[in-house]
Amino acid sequence: MVDKLANANTQTLKEVNKSLVLSTIHNYGPISRAEIAKISNLSVATVANLVTEFLKEKIVVEKGFQKSRGGRRSGILEINSDNSFLIGVELGETEITTFLANSKLEEKAFKKMSLDESENKPENIISAIIASIRSVISEFDVLPEKVLGIGIGAPGLVDRGRGISIFAPNWGWHDIHMKEKIEQTLGIPTYVDNGAKVMALGEKWAGAAQGTNNVIALIIGTGLGAGIIVNGKMCRGASESAGEWGHMVININGPKCSCGNRGCLEAYAGVSAIAKRTKEIILTTKDDSILKPFKNMQAGKIVHKVIKAARENDPIAIQILKETGQYLGIGIANLVNLFNPEVVIIGGWVGVEAGEILLPIIRSTIQEHALEFPFGFTKIVISQLADKAIVLGAAAMVLRKFLQPPKFRSIISV
Repeated sequence: MVDKLANANTQTLKEVNKSLVLSTIHNYGPISRAEIAKISNLSVATVANLVTEFLKEKIVVEKGFQKSRGGRRSGILEINSDNSFLIGVELGETEITTFLANSKLEEKAFKKMSLDESENKPENIISAIIASIRSVISEFDVLPEKVLGIGIGAPGLVDRGRGISIFAPNWGWHDIHMKEKIEQTLGIPTYVDNGAKVMALGEKWAGAAQGTNNVIALIIGTGLGAGIIVNGKMCRGASESAGEWGHMVININGPKCSCGNRGCLEAYAGVSAIAKRTKEIILTTKDDSILKPFKNMQAGKIVHKVIKAARENDPIAIQILKETGQYLGIGIANLVNLFNPEVVIIGGWVGVEAGEILLPIIRSTIQEHALEFPFGFTKIVISQLADKAIVLGAAAMVLRKFLQPPKFRSIISV
């Protein structure tokens, strides 16, 4: 029994050391073996043995040489970005976005696939995800065995351990086994998390949250969600459902939300709410508007038209977005008071597309309703990663899994 425990501990230690060396090469490469040993606090012999394994497996490559103190040449190492790939997927209510990157998170392929808003059966959506993944793999001629994994940012409540969509209210989904179905079909490790949390990870790696530890990343689209990082750790909660910002109640007597409750923020500022408000105004006003011919379109298409019309100074469109910005500002003011973030990043397709119109209204509303002291420390910005924030975060999620030893993958916090 003691021997078994000793062997298990030895294997665990080796996995931790491999992860440490691999992470060091990824973060600091090109880098020598001696420099890896210094940064990781491992012996040069341990580093050399692990690097030999990585070279055989073609996980790392030698990129030139440098002279060491003894005059001998020392190989410079970096991750073999041409040997392993990552796939990030954003599952939105109106489209699927798929991103193929190498292990340095450099983009190789990017694809959008439209979804019919009425065709939201799980089997149809999962088939579309699989088709989109196959398309980017084929487009870049990547062997499936070279794909380290697939990361998916999905709407609603997600059990990330099992890769299950627990509840997606805008689709009426309950307990959909996404990970299992995709892995069975493609044979590639798949990881699923809430889209807003994945967006926060993408912004932390490559966007407006770099160098910060207190971040709120907001999705403003069909639904409203928040990825919240507090003191460098993702805020997940007891059941990992933290961040359902859209279901913050702002009026107990308000309109019914898709979740079944009344007065949720999403029932005032989500896509369906914006489209509904547009129809109400068009039907009751005598004022002229370029929006009048579009009142019978699907909700997403109506909102696209509203944003376009507001840019063209249509008064009704401007009024609608002003109201939306005020509701969003109230919701964000509550987040500022609760979490005291350094930066709030506004994303999602509505947030990005209408950002230049919404941002001044949101800022002024937050300033009016948030406490002065925390607001003074908070920047409010539109995501510069735009439609790549979630897919980049999803790919980064896979990379983090790869760089972590298997026994510790379940405790990755951000």
